[in-house]
Formats: sequence, structure tokens, C-alpha cells
Amino acid sequence: MKTKLRPLPPYDFSLALSYLSRSSLEKVDVVDGGQLTTLSVSDQRVFLLRIYQEGSVEDPVLVIEAEGKEVERFTEEILSEVARRFQLDVSLSDFYANIKEDPVLLQLAHQHRGLKPVLASSIFESLAWAIIGQQINIRFAYQLKNSLIDLVGLKKTIKGKTYFAFPDSARVAALSYDALTSRKFSRRKAEYLVDAARAVESGLLDLADLAECSQGEKVKRLTALRGVGRWTAEYCLLRGFGCQDAFPAGDIGLRNAVGRFYGYQNQPTEDAVRELGEKWPRWQGWGTFYLWFAQSMEKRREKKAGS
Repeated sequence: MKTKLRPLPPYDFSLALSYLSRSSLEKVDVVDGGQLTTLSVSDQRVFLLRIYQEGSVEDPVLVIEAEGKEVERFTEEILSEVARRFQLDVSLSDFYANIKEDPVLLQLAHQHRGLKPVLASSIFESLAWAIIGQQINIRFAYQLKNSLIDLVGLKKTIKGKTYFAFPDSARVAALSYDALTSRKFSRRKAEYLVDAARAVESGLLDLADLAECSQGEKVKRLTALRGVGRWTAEYCLLRGFGCQDAFPAGDIGLRNAVGRFYGYQNQPTEDAVRELGEKWPRWQGWGTFYLWFAQSMEKRREKKAGS
């Protein structure tokens, strides 16, 4: 199956690819030569997707090629998921209009014109990734994520190459804590992750129902889970639910980025970051993503210059 989507312009898929390839340890989203290769899971069927952009930033066309048994039956679901994950139907013009009172963020938006925040492949993945990443550096977080994928992730081998998908809540819920602690997860992190998956599977945390709730209610229900604090919940809202105004202001990476681009001599406090975000009404989540992305690109340039 090969089809095309037309994102609301401007849109630059190469920037999404830069974000997805921010770590050399990434094994789910494979970026190579301007193309993303990843797995899509629908009704327990696994499809291989190849996604790339044709046209220009101002007149973009996104091409999706999908392989798998009976893929034509799931075309609508696959395209809907691609549109959701890459936020193809959300207008950047609205974002630009709402950050015009902040010249720093507006300049970053111009530098990375056509960037739209990239969501996780599922809400559960965003929650799991936030739990995995609590209080550890990004490299170790990727190592733990890959251990989980190797343990219970979905796999598909095509022409001798194996591709991976992040496991769903059912697969994680079936794990014992020891299965994770034997792979370098701390006991608490293993408990938090498996218990969150079991809450989803039992219906205690209904993610579909949660999607219809207000942002405040989302945070309330998520933080009711053991091991899920405000930052974890807000990260899940941003990367999982796609809430444009979700604002994980306590995030260390975000605070470092704010310090860097806004000229702070010391790392700004969470309260200072939240005050700054008042300049981006209703778009704090996108402001967060732009700062994360710009920080990542700066670090790459510095690393390349120093090598």
C-alpha cells in the first residue's frame, strides 16, 4: 500500500526525523536517508511503514508505504495514526501567532520552520517512557527502553532485517518485577512501570476515557498511580495525548534549554519556567518541544565541532 497525506503547511518532515534520531540507541524509529521506517500495530497485526516527504516545506506531501498481510483493510487506521503522531492537521500559524510576545521562542520557531511536535506511538508508550526516564540520564533511559523492547516488544523480520515496536500495556503487565530488575531496572522503577501497565489492563486507568477528560483531570488520574508525579503526568499529556498546553516545567532538560536560550546564569527554577510560559498561552507544550529540539540540535553541533 502506498498513499499520500498533505500536512497543513508549513511542514518539514526532516526536522521530525532529526528529533527521532536524537539518540544512536533508538531502535524503534529507524531514520535513514530522509526516510522513517517503523512498525505500526493495529488489531494485533504488525505493519512495516516507510514514511518520507515529497514537495516543499510550504507545499508538503507525506508519502506512506505500508507492508503487511491485509494491510489495505487497515489503511484508514494507519493514516490516522500517522497524522496523529506527526500532528499533520494542526496549524503552525496558530502557534506562531501565540508566541509573538516572546522574541526568543519566535526566533527558534523561524530557525526550525515547519517543525511540529512528534508524539509517541501510543499513549501508553509515552507514560512508560516517562516512568523509565525518571531521575536517570537519557542514555541509560534508552538502554532500559531497549531492554524492555528486547524482552516483550513486537518484532517483524523483513528481508533479513528485524524491526521493533514498543510493547503494549498487556505485554508489560504480564511481566514480573524480577524480569526487569534482572535487566538493570531499579526495583521501584520496575514496580512503577509494571503496575502502571496493570492499571491500564484492569481498566483502573482507562486511557481512551482519559483522552476525553480535561487536562486537570488527566493529571489527577495519572498522579493517582504510584510512582507518577506531576512531571511524569505532564510529559505524558504532551507526548502521548498531544495536549498543546501541557507544560512539564519541572523537566531538567527544559530548564536547561530555557537557561541557555534566555541567558540565565544559573538553571532557572520551575516557577521561573512556568512564568515564562505565560507568554505562550495555550501553546506551552509546543514551546516546550521547540526548546527541547533546539537544545538537542545545539548539543549535536557542539559535539560535531569538538570531534
